[in-house]
Amino acid sequence: GPLQEQEDSSKPSSTGLQASLPFDADLGVIVNHWLVGKTELGSVSLTASVRKDVVDINSIRINSFGGTMDARLKVQLKTPRPQSSLEAKVTSLNYGHLLRALGVTKNIDGSTGFEVRASGSGATMQEFLTTLTVNLQTGHTTFGLSTRLPEAQLPVALRQASLRVSNGGPVKIVAKGAYRGQDFGLRLMTASPIDLTTPATSWPILLTARAGGALLEAKGILNVDSPEISGALLVSLK
Repeated sequence: GPLQEQEDSSKPSSTGLQASLPFDADLGVIVNHWLVGKTELGSVSLTASVRKDVVDINSIRINSFGGTMDARLKVQLKTPRPQSSLEAKVTSLNYGHLLRALGVTKNIDGSTGFEVRASGSGATMQEFLTTLTVNLQTGHTTFGLSTRLPEAQLPVALRQASLRVSNGGPVKIVAKGAYRGQDFGLRLMTASPIDLTTPATSWPILLTARAGGALLEAKGILNVDSPEISGALLVSLK
């Protein structure tokens, strides 16, 4: 009735409301020796500000394994969907040394540099992934298995590569480079970030790769809901 309608209309809506922090703050941190266990990973410095509904880590610098990362992270605490954005630039990172220091593997060598912009919104990781937008561009990147000859040239060199996601959609990767001096290019489109991180899902694969005069095309589905990954791919080699 009219009374019920009046009561309902008086209830505040959560749409557009903002969650404000009870304080303002400015913070500066410098870590000259960043340790994980007994392993030194480099140095870290950052400055941050907190203003009501905005957390802005506006100057992050990490010097680690021959490389430097400069980044900015901003979080707007809007209810019901906080918004986050990240900008970062990495130069001359020796990720082979990093993987060894973290105990991941001793068998990979390589270095890279890249720039990335990412944004999304949501109060949970699932919400954030369904709105995620990413644009990652690499510079010169090398990759190969570890060798006892430090002067040996690594077999894979990427001249440029990109990874893009638009509003939680499929992951798209494009790369151009050389393998042992032979030019190659590839395009890959697969599942969305939420599907890639969700158990019991199938991933679509659309791959085109060129090397010399050869063309490889693959299209199909990978099933990742079992210990052994299976699927059905239609492969064409021209």
